[in-house]
Amino acid sequence: MELVRWITSLTISGYSPSHRIVREMAEILYGRQMGIELEGSVIELLGKNWMQGFLRRHPQLKTVVGKMIEKARMKGTIREVLQK
Repeated sequence: MELVRWITSLTISGYSPSHRIVREMAEILYGRQMGIELEGSVIELLGKNWMQGFLRRHPQLKTVVGKMIEKARMKGTIREVLQK
């Protein structure tokens, strides 16, 4: 499935898409398949529980909850510290 390949390639490159982004891409792909142009549109083509069903149908995909970076670690990433 094209959507699974897209999610996998993004994840491999370090940019895991959020559920919202996956849903938007699925609606764009579905809209194209149905001959509907969705650019700038707010039409919702998928049901409200679509994401849960999608993840159930594709168990190789997992949801990961991101963690906030501690302030101390953020301070260590300023340009001057990294250049040293």
